[in-house]
Amino acid sequence: MSSRVKDVMTSDVVTVGEMAGYKDIIAVMRERRVSAVPVLDESDRLIGIVSEADLIPLETGDDPRRHMLPWHPSAQFVARRADDVMTSDVVTLSEEADVSEAARLMLQRHI
Repeated sequence: MSSRVKDVMTSDVVTVGEMAGYKDIIAVMRERRVSAVPVLDESDRLIGIVSEADLIPLETGDDPRRHMLPWHPSAQFVARRADDVMTSDVVTLSEEADVSEAARLMLQRHI
């Protein structure tokens, strides 16, 4: 008998709003011991997902001396909220889907 996604998925899902600050997202992920959180808009519609891979670059700075240089208007944009760092090309499956189908999709999409 094959397993269904519902047999292996987390059912008590924690989500964040699109305006959630990235430090708040990190705190939620630590508290809930998860590596990613879905992002919902004001209508509770799924619009993206934020994973550890999205947040790590924000917490690991380049050269610490970069702050010694004066700010310049052409400086890169700094992500601060969920909607700045989330992946918006979200892939979903039915809870009735076969686990092997989910695994195959994750491999194909490099998730």
